[in-house]
Amino acid sequence: MRLSRALAVATGIALATMLVLTGAANAGNTKMVKDVPGSATPARMTPYLGKVFYSAKTPAKGRELWKSDGTAKGTRIVKNIWPGTGSSEPGELTVVNGILYFTATRPSRGRELWRTNGTTTGTWRITDIAPGAANSDPRALTRVGKRLFFSAIHPTRGRELFVSNGKKAGTRLVRDIWPDAIGSDPEWITSYQGKAFFRASAPASGSELWKSDGTKAGTKLVRDLAAGSDDSGPYGFTRVGSTLYFAARKPTTGFELFKTNGKKYGTKLVRNINPGAADAYPSGFAALGGKAYFPAITSDEGSELWASNGTMASTRLVKDLWVGPPSSKPELLTRSDGKLYFRAYEPTTGSELYKTNGTRAGTRLVRNINPGADSSSPDWLTAVGKSVFFSARKAGSGRELWKTSGGGTFRVKDIRIGPADSDPRWLAKVGKRLFFSADDGTHGQELWMWKP
Repeated sequence: MRLSRALAVATGIALATMLVLTGAANAGNTKMVKDVPGSATPARMTPYLGKVFYSAKTPAKGRELWKSDGTAKGTRIVKNIWPGTGSSEPGELTVVNGILYFTATRPSRGRELWRTNGTTTGTWRITDIAPGAANSDPRALTRVGKRLFFSAIHPTRGRELFVSNGKKAGTRLVRDIWPDAIGSDPEWITSYQGKAFFRASAPASGSELWKSDGTKAGTKLVRDLAAGSDDSGPYGFTRVGSTLYFAARKPTTGFELFKTNGKKYGTKLVRNINPGAADAYPSGFAALGGKAYFPAITSDEGSELWASNGTMASTRLVKDLWVGPPSSKPELLTRSDGKLYFRAYEPTTGSELYKTNGTRAGTRLVRNINPGADSSSPDWLTAVGKSVFFSARKAGSGRELWKTSGGGTFRVKDIRIGPADSDPRWLAKVGKRLFFSADDGTHGQELWMWKP
C-alpha cells in the first residue's frame, strides 16, 4: 500500500515536472520582436512574402504600415504615407496575386485604395476614386481569383461594387446597382465559383444576394428571396465544399439557414431551424468534414451549435451545452487538426474553450482555465500546425497567451508577470510562426512572436 502511494506521488511529481518543462520550452520560444518607442500598438497582422505586415504607431510618424521578419533589425516602417506625425491608418490588408492591398488616408486625398510589394518605392495609391480630399473609403477587400473586389463610394453614384487588378486603369466601378447617388452598399463580399458573391440593395428587390464576374453584364441578382422590395438581408456567406451557405430572412421564416449553388433555383432555404417566423440567426459559419457548423437559436435550446450538409434532414443540433432554453452562445469557430474549437458559456464553468469533432459525445470542454464559474473568455483563436493559440484570462496571471492541441492546454508565457494583463491580440500565423501584439508592462503594446 505504502509502495503504491509512493509510486503515485513520484508519478505525480514527474508529470508536474514534465508539464512545467513543456511549458518552459514553449515559453522560451516566445519573445518581443522589437521595442518601438511610445508603444507601437501593432494591429491588423497579415502574412505576406514570409513576413508579417501590420499597422503600428510612433510619436514621430503616427500610425503607418510596418513589416517584420521576426527580428528587431528586420522590423521597420514600410512607408510614412501621411508625412510627419499624422496617421494614414492602414486597414483592410488583403493579399491578391502577389500584391498586398490596403486602405490608407493621405492629406488632401482622403481614404483610398493602396498597394505595396513590401518596399517604400513599391507602395503607392492605386487611384483616387473620390477625387480630392473626399473619401471613397474602400471596404470589404476580397480576393476573387487574381482580382480584388471591394465596395467604395463613388462621388456621384454612392457606395457600389468595384474591381481592381492593381493598376489605375484596371480599377473601376463594376455596376451602378442602385442608380443615382444612393448606392447599393455591397457587403459580405465572398469568393465562390470564381465570382464575387455579395449582399446589395436595389430599388425593386431590396437587400438580396448578388454575384459578379467583374463586368456590368455579369453582375446580377441571384434570387429575390423576400419578394419585391422587402429585404432578405443575407449575411455570413461561407463556402463549404461546392456549396455556399448563408443566413437570410423570408417573411414566413425569419432569419434562417440558406444555401446556393450560384443559380436562382439552387438558392433556397435549408431548414427553418426556429419554427414559424421566429429567427434562428445562424452566424459564424465554419467548415469541417464537408459540413457547415454554426450557432443558431431555437426557443427550446437557445443559441447552441448546429451542423448541416445542406439537407433538411442533416441539419441538426450538435449539442445543447447549456441544457434548456438558456444559450451557451458558441462563437469564434476555428478549425484545427480535424476538430473545431470555439468559445461557449455554461454557468458552472463560465465562458471557456470547447472543441467538437461533429458528434455530441465529441463536443466538450477543453479546459476550465479560470476554475469555477469565473470566465477565462478565450479570444483571438488562431490555428498554427495542429495547435490552436488564443488569449485567455486566469486569476493571478491575467490575460495571457495560451495554446492547446485538444489534449494538453497551457499558458505559453506569463508575458506580464503577476495578475495584470499582457492582453495578446491580433494573432496571425506566418508559416510556422505566430505573431501577435502584447504588453509586458514595461515596453507597452509591442510586436511579439512565438516559434516552435
